[in-house]
Amino acid sequence: CNPLDGPGDMEAGELILENERGEHISYVEVRFEPHHVQLFRNEFVNVYEARVDCGDTTQYHRHASDTFYCALVAARARNENALDGVSFVDEKVAGECFTRLHKKQPLIHRVELLSNEQSRFFGAEVLARTPVRSTEPINYPYLRVLDSLSNSSFRVYALDLAAGARTGAMTWNFGALVLALSDGSLVNSTSLDLKVKNGDDGDDNNNNSDGGTPDRWSEILSKYGQFCWINGPSVHNVQNRGDEEYHAVVVEWL
Repeated sequence: CNPLDGPGDMEAGELILENERGEHISYVEVRFEPHHVQLFRNEFVNVYEARVDCGDTTQYHRHASDTFYCALVAARARNENALDGVSFVDEKVAGECFTRLHKKQPLIHRVELLSNEQSRFFGAEVLARTPVRSTEPINYPYLRVLDSLSNSSFRVYALDLAAGARTGAMTWNFGALVLALSDGSLVNSTSLDLKVKNGDDGDDNNNNSDGGTPDRWSEILSKYGQFCWINGPSVHNVQNRGDEEYHAVVVEWL
């Protein structure tokens, strides 16, 4: 199946709002904004990467789903709000993550990239709650909750695995998105329902999946900026065979 098909599909097309100055502003939903490249979609999550060149500006577009973001490269950009016309310059360092609850407070804006390198803003939108959910945080070595990123839609964990270390068996009673924030050399012994995606292109995710074998899972998450979606419950036992500490984020759907 096509990973971009699924619940929440809508017809592409421009929409109109009247801003606070009485001007009519045209905008599109974020998934139809050309700089936002679709990577993966199922009934629970929609994943894209916003790629903007230096000096280029996106169309006005609307974010209406709660979203986990990560700046995969350092970026400096000007954000302009369509409703009030207020703009500000924002800077992100590579690997900086943040979350926004757009469902209750949608954002319509456009972005001009001011930095020299093409932006790579990773976005994962909540489309629906997963059937398997956990009421409490999990507690395992090398895994810690990031309270500053967690909210009513996400519980976000940092996975910081020292060189040569192994997590031991971890049971995840939830659906989650995992994003690699460093390169690594991983070995993972696990039993899971796995959908994987190479963040470098937009090919059908099924071509990258071999049924959730540990070697393939580890290969995907051994490269910075790549990700996978995991349907819970699942069990993981990850070893870092590299010479440097490995970093990733685990974004639990609540």
